[in-house]
Amino acid sequence: MRWDIFCQIIDNYGDAGICWRLARSLATQYDQNIRLFCDDLPTLQLITMGQSHLKGIEILPWEASYQNARHPPELPDVVILAFSCELPTRYLNTILVAPHKPILIHLEYLSAEPWVADFHGKASPNTHGLQKYFFFPGFQA
Repeated sequence: MRWDIFCQIIDNYGDAGICWRLARSLATQYDQNIRLFCDDLPTLQLITMGQSHLKGIEILPWEASYQNARHPPELPDVVILAFSCELPTRYLNTILVAPHKPILIHLEYLSAEPWVADFHGKASPNTHGLQKYFFFPGFQA
């Protein structure tokens, strides 16, 4: 499967580190193909030690997700929006007209709040006709 992960770095190393570890885990443990789009490559490169392409992972600047919006190289099966970031409009428009629509996953921050278990994995209705789910890491089984 092909995954696109979108990471807007807000608190420097935390957001970047989680997205990087997720990309590495999907690629190395599950043999998935990952494109990691990041709005702050210098911060991400400090964590990745400057590597921009590893086996199964391609690290790209945020704007690379929409520069070739009319003819994207390959649409993903799954899109992960890390920590409430929004998709670039041109990227969203591209997947809306695609015959195969990817699943969207909103990856949220770790929380010990009791309400998290009730919302984890729930679908979110949207006006675009895309399947969108929330992933809330927590401490309940």
